Amino acid sequence: MLTMPTIERFGDILFKSSLVVFVVFTPISIAITEGAFWLVLIGYAVNKLSGRKPLFCATGIGKPIIAFIAALVFTSFFSIKPLYSLSSIGSFRFFLLYYMLANYELKRDFIRKLVVLIILMTVIWSLYETFEYFQIQTKSHRLNIYTAHINVLVIPILVGLLIMEQVEKKRKAFLLLFLFILSMASFLSLSRAAWVGTFAGVTLVLFYRSWKIVLFLVLGMVTAAFIIASYYPDSAIGGLISSIIHPFQRGGVRFGTNIERLQMMKDAVSILKKDPLTGIGPEAYKFVVTGRHKHMRISMDHVHILATAGLIGFVTYIWLIFGFVQRCLKTEQTERKKGAFGLYHILSICLFAAFIGFLVCGSFEPMFFSTRRLRFMMFLLGINECLFRTSIYEKENTEENYA
Repeated sequence: MLTMPTIERFGDILFKSSLVVFVVFTPISIAITEGAFWLVLIGYAVNKLSGRKPLFCATGIGKPIIAFIAALVFTSFFSIKPLYSLSSIGSFRFFLLYYMLANYELKRDFIRKLVVLIILMTVIWSLYETFEYFQIQTKSHRLNIYTAHINVLVIPILVGLLIMEQVEKKRKAFLLLFLFILSMASFLSLSRAAWVGTFAGVTLVLFYRSWKIVLFLVLGMVTAAFIIASYYPDSAIGGLISSIIHPFQRGGVRFGTNIERLQMMKDAVSILKKDPLTGIGPEAYKFVVTGRHKHMRISMDHVHILATAGLIGFVTYIWLIFGFVQRCLKTEQTERKKGAFGLYHILSICLFAAFIGFLVCGSFEPMFFSTRRLRFMMFLLGINECLFRTSIYEKENTEENYA
């Protein structure tokens, strides 16, 4: 006969094992990752309900999330395609992943193993994509851009571990190798958004360690960029750097995509003039654009939300982003008090840096409004919140034992 403790234990095993499957297949398979997500949800519900625990507790981010979802639902009723807009909101189901991780008492050792698994799977996938890249000998070929976007979130973690004094030299050698593999994959993607996002994340990690390192890095990168763009303008990398410095120079390597982004911003302005409060409806952009620059969505996240959900959606989106930033900063401050630049303090900094890189990259490419990318970011933010919760639990247990 099944007892409640047995069912609760089953839920715990299902939750944790499904999380592992989720991490393993995030870079590889959409279908398996989606299935793992639902199994995580089932395991979570079984564990909580059988143990008579509350399903969700306050996280400090609940109100912005509810407001954001409510804004999308509300603006969907004014959409040019109401049913389509309403159905598109389902992509934000991965906010549940954040909530589940935030409300589950995972041990720090398990969190550490999940982070190691994230790094290993990202490295393996980047190696595979790089190998595939060199198998296809075409001039216009570029490495899968999704890989580069995932690397935006993982490279800051590698950099953070490398600057830890406690890490052994042998492990640092492996970390350097992993960093090279991910950096190479990002470079071969030819994604300027991924480059800038990665640079922002890494800069933030190094800033916590020393502002002098950041100053040296920025000056070095800017100098190198101008030298390459000036003396090697016809090379692939030189052309891409030039397209960042001179985005609207006719005949440039990415002149076409820069013009497309400019057109998207013009479309957004036109839409806002007609429907400033509600926009044209979530994910309805593709129904109002025609011709050469037709896209599924606007590449820039902040412009996309303005055009599709108006000022109502934009205000709640900004509230949500600041809410996540605040939670990241709170975790970093809590971990700093426990042990400055220890493993979990560094990890909290890296997860914050990953989110900043995500936002910067999302200023040029769909990140927040891409289901695959948002799914992984919510997982990392959930891990960050889980770190904060474990700190609180440990503090409470210590005080109880002391009393």
